Amino acid sequence: MTAAISFSGLTKRYGARTAIEDVTFSVPFGEVTGFFGPDGAGKTTCLRILAGLVAPDRGTATVLGRPFAELPGPARQVGVALDGAGAHPGHTGRQHLLMAAAEADIPARRVDEVLAVTDIEGVAERKVGTYSPCTRRRLGLATALLGDPRVLVLDEPAGGLDPQGVRRLRTLLRRLADQGRAVLLSSRALTEVERTSDRLIVLRRRVLFTGSVEVLRHRPRSAGGALRVRTSDDARMAAGLASFGSDIRSETAHGVLVQGADAKTILATATAVGVEVHELAEPVVDLEEEFRRLLGDTAPGSLR
Repeated sequence: MTAAISFSGLTKRYGARTAIEDVTFSVPFGEVTGFFGPDGAGKTTCLRILAGLVAPDRGTATVLGRPFAELPGPARQVGVALDGAGAHPGHTGRQHLLMAAAEADIPARRVDEVLAVTDIEGVAERKVGTYSPCTRRRLGLATALLGDPRVLVLDEPAGGLDPQGVRRLRTLLRRLADQGRAVLLSSRALTEVERTSDRLIVLRRRVLFTGSVEVLRHRPRSAGGALRVRTSDDARMAAGLASFGSDIRSETAHGVLVQGADAKTILATATAVGVEVHELAEPVVDLEEEFRRLLGDTAPGSLR
């Protein structure tokens, strides 16, 4: 089956600055794919190229196997809501949606449906210029949904939403993916990609990681990855491991983190020091810490 979205060798430079380089990944149907990276990582550049708003220097970006401009009835195929791409402030929300529907030859009755789905029926007759940033984003999502598309491309859709709005957005995106649609969700918010996405693409000019949140959490940190062992006497266990030359990284309420010892060595040590092993597992790392390590950032707030 053709991928919903495909990027291949995508490169874009602005003068001497390389915005993205050799970006290659695909987005399948039936999943929410989180597109994550800090400010300036190149996410919006990729999406603008995908939507035909910017020409790449090299590579291709396709939707349903074609460049966006070659799609027949594109609004019925793919819904795009890019950050900063808004409606005319002098139009009401309903007027904006009616004009977008007419331009795409979509029945006007669809306007009421997307107003309800995005929960902005109550402000539909107000001018867009009076909308809060949260409501503007909901209007952008409503516009993207007008054609009932198979593919959705959303740039920071949760920005400015209150907690209730974020929960509703997650529920909506999950429902759309469960219907077999493809959702590409660009965000710089860790919580959003962690809780919403089935699969992650981590970008910083190049693609640094592709896979699920769980795969990222359990990436090997080194050839001898740290293991967590919880026993009937963690202090005795830590002392025993240290005496046999293992590197004790820390001793916490959740057990002992040990580097440089495999499971067989740890179990043998437990037997030697006379403690009972309750748990032996690869530790689940803090996701923000793992992203910082992946991106090469150490400063607090560098992912914001």
